[in-house]
Amino acid sequence: MADGTGKSGTRHCHACGRWLRPGVRFCPGCGQTVPEDGGAGAGPPTASSLAIREPARTDTELEAGPPVQRRPSRRPRPSSPRPDYGPAGGRRVIIAAGVFATATAIALVFLLGHPFRHAQAAAATASSHNPAPTRAVGSDSPMPSTTPTDTEQQAATGLAALLAQSGSDRQEVNNAFNDVSQCGPGLASDAQTFSAAAASRHQLLQELNQIPGLSTLPTAMISDLTSAWQVSATVDDDYVDWAQDQAADGCSTGTSDPNYEAAEAPNLQATSTKTAFVNLWNPLAQQYDLTTYAQGDI
Repeated sequence: MADGTGKSGTRHCHACGRWLRPGVRFCPGCGQTVPEDGGAGAGPPTASSLAIREPARTDTELEAGPPVQRRPSRRPRPSSPRPDYGPAGGRRVIIAAGVFATATAIALVFLLGHPFRHAQAAAATASSHNPAPTRAVGSDSPMPSTTPTDTEQQAATGLAALLAQSGSDRQEVNNAFNDVSQCGPGLASDAQTFSAAAASRHQLLQELNQIPGLSTLPTAMISDLTSAWQVSATVDDDYVDWAQDQAADGCSTGTSDPNYEAAEAPNLQATSTKTAFVNLWNPLAQQYDLTTYAQGDI
């Protein structure tokens, strides 16, 4: 008896309509199981079953069994770079930022901190060797800069030369003062002597502030001498007017002249500051074998 129409003893697949050999358990076309008795699977192929056919399988494939149903492979979606914001990623960002900040700080300290410290150390060393010069009181002249070669002895020697000039001026003033007091023969020229002495005091003040290494000398000593010469110049100017009055009225007023009286207060002040100066100068002068003075000598 034939299974279905067609060749005797053959069957066809009820799923795809393929003619099957006797004894085949699986359809070589679609892989469906073929009933042994050909019951439900027997019969001619229908139009719907013939519409779907798969390629025939070889005898080797038939022996291997039904084809494995494979799912269509999915193409991997293109992956975008994952932001590194997770717990581990956040730690990596923080660590990287910390490392960068630390490296930047070290570089700034190395490049900026060291030069400043070296500059400050150099400035401190220079300041210790070269202290800022002290400007004399009441002087308009700038203090000379002190070099490492300037010493107290050099400054004292320079000051000694100025004191010698001041002593010479003082002697001239004393002679003129005695002449005016006695209405002496030099009365006509005494006023000029006082005027020259006053100008010399101002010149000495300028030269005092130009002595190299002046700042190495005691500050109080220089201040006393500056004040003494300034006040002495004022006294000399008053004596100029006194001498002129004596010459004009024939020495009638003498020491009661208003200009003579005006010189009394500054004359006392000059004596005080000169005394303070020589008390500081004479020990220093003896140390360097220089001339010592009394207050009335300068």
